[in-house]
Parts: sequence; C-alpha cells; structure tokens
Amino acid sequence: MKINKIQIPPLIIISLIVFSILTFIYINRFDQHKKNNLIEDLSDIVNYDNTLAKYISKEFEISEKLAKEIIKSAELEGEKNGIDKYLILAVIAVESRFHPYLESKAGALGLMQIMPNIHKAKIEKQGDIYSVFEIKSNISIGTEILKEFIKMTGDIESGLAKYVGAGNDINHVYVKDVLTWQDKLKKTA
Repeated sequence: MKINKIQIPPLIIISLIVFSILTFIYINRFDQHKKNNLIEDLSDIVNYDNTLAKYISKEFEISEKLAKEIIKSAELEGEKNGIDKYLILAVIAVESRFHPYLESKAGALGLMQIMPNIHKAKIEKQGDIYSVFEIKSNISIGTEILKEFIKMTGDIESGLAKYVGAGNDINHVYVKDVLTWQDKLKKTA
C-alpha cells in the first residue's frame, strides 16, 4: 500500500507561517492592550478609594489603613445587600465617626452602633457579642438591619429614621445628617 504525498506549494506554506505569526502578534498586542486597560481601571479604583480613604482619615482622625478596610467592607456589604456604599459609610460617619470600638450610653456598639439586645440573633450569626467590634461583622449586621428597615418602610429616609429609632420621622436631624454625609462622601470620591 502506497501513501500519496500531497505537495503543498512553498508559497502557501510561507503564507500560513506569516499568517500564524501575524495572528500571534495581534493576539498578544490585543491582550497587552486589555492588560493595560485593566491596569488603568484598577489604578483608577485604587486612586478613587485612596482619595476617599484619605478624606475619611483626615476628617475623622483615623488611619488610612482603617479607612480603606471600612470602605472595602461597606462596598462588599453594599453590593451584597443592594445598598449604596456611600449610604453605609454615611451611617458610619454619623453613628460612630468611623471609630470601631465605640459604645454609646444606650449600649449600641461598633461602627454602625448595633444594639445587642435588639439584634441578638444577627450578632449570633456572626459569632459572639465581641464580633460587633469587628469591622466586617459590624458592617454586615448594620447593613442587613438598614436593608430590612428600608424595605419595611418603603424608602431610604424612613428606613434611616427607623434605624436610629425615630420611627417614621424623616424630618429627624439624623436622616438629614446621614444624607448630607452620603453626598459629601460621593463628591469626595
């Protein structure tokens, strides 16, 4: 049994080689372009968070590292719960001035001033009572509470009033303060 060899003209071989090389170069340039764009996008995000972190750090006299950790947690919980991260950060600004170990006279704890006697079940899901002093846990619990109140009342202003214990009094100073801080933080970033 004899196998017939197919003769491929040299010009076609050269064309295939050139085509392969050009395709390889194009793909690598395209990938490099995508990488450069990704690096620029990530750089914008980092600078964006750095600007916000610097502002929070200066305004509330905390470290930039702490500010970045709080921003990141607010961002993650905001995405998870469908709540604007600036609203979460604004609640933190008004409730605790970004100080994670704050305890109020009424017994509210941490960044978002969680009331342990009222939100015991939510705290237990995160761990023990001391978990409210952990940044991620406190923001997770506080954001969950805020989300429930907004859903229960039907709007952000009434949800905020309920969060602070002012019922549905959307004219409450607290609501105005939080919304003012939300706007300030957005403009800073």
